[in-house]
This record gives sequence, structure tokens and C-alpha cells, in this order.
Amino acid sequence: MRIKGYAFEPNEKELMEEYAKRYKEIKHLRKELNIEKYPKYGHTEFKGQLLTPVTKDLSELDLALLADDGNLCFGGECTKGQSTFSGSYNTE
Repeated sequence: MRIKGYAFEPNEKELMEEYAKRYKEIKHLRKELNIEKYPKYGHTEFKGQLLTPVTKDLSELDLALLADDGNLCFGGECTKGQSTFSGSYNTE
């Protein structure tokens, strides 16, 4: 799933607030995902495991928000399987 960033968008403030609100609701689940990050030029790749029923119910957007510590200002992408997920978020 492609995830839209909020930087330079006409509704930047609203999207930023929406992402921040959702991250606040789910940030306690981050430790249950075993997220591994691999910084690259211009983006960071990530992957992890969906270890509990609650984490398996998270959306691709939720997983990307958790990987990027609630940011996603430049967007990214995430793919979710039965028990794993992977993707990347843009850093510039």
C-alpha cells in the first residue's frame, strides 16, 4: 500500500494531526512488532513480525507510522502478510 505524506500538501496540517492522533493511539504496540530498520539514501526500509492478534489487526498505515515513530511526512509504502510486514518510508 502506498502511503501519502503530508509535507507540501494543501491539507498538510490536517494530515499531520491525523497521523499524530493515530500514532498516539497505537504507539504502545510498537514493542510487540519486532521492527527492524535499514537506513538507505533518501528512505529507510523496515520489516517486522505481527506477534499478537492485536498487531495482526493493524493497517499498513498503522505499521508504517509505528516504523517511522509517528512521522511519515514524506510518505512511504507498506505490505502486510499473515504474520509479517515490510516497507519503507521516505526521509527526504
